[in-house]
Amino acid sequence: MNKIGNLILISENNNVKFGNLDFKEKKKLYFQSDIEPFRHSLKVMNSYDRWDSKKILIETKRISFYLNFVNTTVGQRDVPISLGQSSL
Repeated sequence: MNKIGNLILISENNNVKFGNLDFKEKKKLYFQSDIEPFRHSLKVMNSYDRWDSKKILIETKRISFYLNFVNTTVGQRDVPISLGQSSL
């Protein structure tokens, strides 16, 4: 599913390493690797045992709400644009 809620922040190298593994394998690798501990990524990995379309939509709404808050509070020019990403 191509939604922002289906992404976590990791480096490009780790994204390639994780590839198209299922969620349980990605979760296992995530905690065994020297991955940058992004707060959102940790929350996702610690909150779910399974990853499905319902959870993706929940995360999409949560992230959209946050981005809208930042945009209206801080303004677009102050929000970083370049973010590494990986789909779960």
